[in-house]
Amino acid sequence: CYRTQRSENIWPANIDERPNVQRVEGQTVHFIDGSTLQPDTIILCTGYLHHYPFLPEPLRLEAANDLYPPNLYKGIVWQKNNQLFYIGAQDQAFSLPMIDVQAHYARDIVVGRIKVPSAAEQEKDIQTWLQKKATEIKDANSFMSFQFAYVADLVSSLPDYPSTPAKVWEQGEQLRAWYADKISHCLADMRNHTYTSVHTGLQGKKPPVMWQDDFTDESYDIVQGGVEADN
Repeated sequence: CYRTQRSENIWPANIDERPNVQRVEGQTVHFIDGSTLQPDTIILCTGYLHHYPFLPEPLRLEAANDLYPPNLYKGIVWQKNNQLFYIGAQDQAFSLPMIDVQAHYARDIVVGRIKVPSAAEQEKDIQTWLQKKATEIKDANSFMSFQFAYVADLVSSLPDYPSTPAKVWEQGEQLRAWYADKISHCLADMRNHTYTSVHTGLQGKKPPVMWQDDFTDESYDIVQGGVEADN
C-alpha cells in the first residue's frame, strides 16, 4: 500500500499495489479508493522512525526522517551541546558509506583534529544546507545529489580518510545507476545486476541463479571474488 502516490517500481505480476487502508472488517480490507481485498496476512511497515526517548529533552533530536535534520551541525554535532553526536540520523541514500564518514568526522572532533566553530557559525552552516535542501531537491536524483554533496563536504575535512570528494561522487553515480536499474526493471530482478567497485576496479559476481530463485545461498559466494572490470 502507498500513502499518497504510487511508487516508481515495476512489480512482479503477482504483486498488486494499492492505496492506503481505510479500515479492516473481519477478513476484508477496505482501501481508500473503494476497492477491497481478503489477504492471507497483513504486514505493517512503519518505515524509519527516529525516536530517542532515552535522551533528556535538551539533548533529544525530534525530527521526521529528514534528509538534513535541524539542530545538527554538519548533520552530526548537536547544536545545543557540542559533545553529543548523532550518526545516521538522516533520511538516507548513501546509508553505510555516509555513516562511516560521519563516524570519522565525529572521531576527529573528539581527538582535536577538527574544531567545532562558534554557535553563530554552526547556525550559518546549518541554514546553508537547509536552504540548499529547500531549493534543489525536486526528485529522487536531486535527493541523491544533495546527499552526495553532503558526504563529499565531510570527506573534504578529513585528511586521512581513505577516499576523496571525487570518489564520493563516483560512488554516487553507481548508486544512481542502481536506482535507475531499480525503477526500469522489475523490482524482483534488481538484485541480479552487478556493479564495479570504485575502490578495487572489480565487478561483482553475477549470480548463476536468480536471487529470487536461490533458496539456499549455496550456489555462489556473494562476498568473495569478482571479475576484472573492462574499464
